[in-house]
Amino acid sequence: MRSSGQHVLGIVLGAVLCVVGAGALFASDGPLVVGVVFLVLGLVFAGNGARHLLARSAFEQLEFTALRPVALGGTAELILSLIPKRPLTLTPGGSKVTLTCTEKAVYSAGTSSRTYTDVLLTQDQPLELPALLSQPFEQRLTVAVPPHLPPTWVGKHNSFVTEVAVRVDIDGWPDLVLQTELEVLPELEAKSG
Repeated sequence: MRSSGQHVLGIVLGAVLCVVGAGALFASDGPLVVGVVFLVLGLVFAGNGARHLLARSAFEQLEFTALRPVALGGTAELILSLIPKRPLTLTPGGSKVTLTCTEKAVYSAGTSSRTYTDVLLTQDQPLELPALLSQPFEQRLTVAVPPHLPPTWVGKHNSFVTEVAVRVDIDGWPDLVLQTELEVLPELEAKSG
């Protein structure tokens, strides 16, 4: 699950980009386009970080974890635990669970390197939640893991990572997004004797 520190970092990075952009805009000899680009990027980074922090601030406690590793073709079991600070109205049918498998590859040549990311699978399913979240809530979730995915693997230059995310659609509030990595094991076939 992404930490609050990563969202604060987004806000700080956004603020720095905004300052650089504003400086470039108001400098008499600086190119106008550079200032606008930095300002827009800064606003996007800061806004995204603030949105996630604001959504998390509505809860006293948040937990989203996988209970155990899962084999390819199996069913992942996860637990979602939410304790709201005050009653929250949830949008009916607006919440969902998303399974995503991503490959990352790092290519190096001399002192430069590039990272390529390829999303191999994105699979959504609806998440049924109560219309009003006013007290501690806990729900076990199951997500089917397709048999054709690569198992979890992290090497020096490549990785295959599978994540599960929940998006909770709160009325009049930014959506709450929680993510957790899922350890996907190779499917073991039974040997015939």
